[in-house]
Amino acid sequence: MNTTTLAKTLGVSTKTIHRWIKHFNLTCRKNENGHYIFDETNLEFFAHICEQMRSGIPVSEMNVKAPRRGIFKSMNTPIEQQPTQKQFASLLERIEQNERKIEDKASEVVSYQLLQQRREIEELNEKIKALEEQFHKLQTEKNTREFKKDLPLLLDNDLPRQNKVKRKGIIGLLF
Repeated sequence: MNTTTLAKTLGVSTKTIHRWIKHFNLTCRKNENGHYIFDETNLEFFAHICEQMRSGIPVSEMNVKAPRRGIFKSMNTPIEQQPTQKQFASLLERIEQNERKIEDKASEVVSYQLLQQRREIEELNEKIKALEEQFHKLQTEKNTREFKKDLPLLLDNDLPRQNKVKRKGIIGLLF
């Protein structure tokens, strides 16, 4: 039976049961969720405490007999120890599986990121090559233009020369 059932049977609250367990420093069985579990022998022990309380004896002065060895032993032994060990082993196995899944997922993410970065690097390299080609093309165009500017035109010799206008002095203007 659980704490609520024991408390209803004795006519006290669940908090009272918890206070008695703490005050008398009792070690009780607990289920896998950490809740107290009681049996008929425990009921007799707590009924004795309840009788003393109803007779007006303060908790600090109660004459509580130590539980008999069988009751104490049953209160200390965990419930179905083997299934909890199986559950523990099952949980450890599930944790290991989850860790493996996380590691696999992490390696997939890293692989994807590496591939993505390689693609980006390749794209950047292609852009750099295109820019280098364009730069070389512009450089050659510039060099050819400068080369053409520096060359004297040989065909210019065939053209008639322009005569310089002679200045006439003041006298020459009069005549």
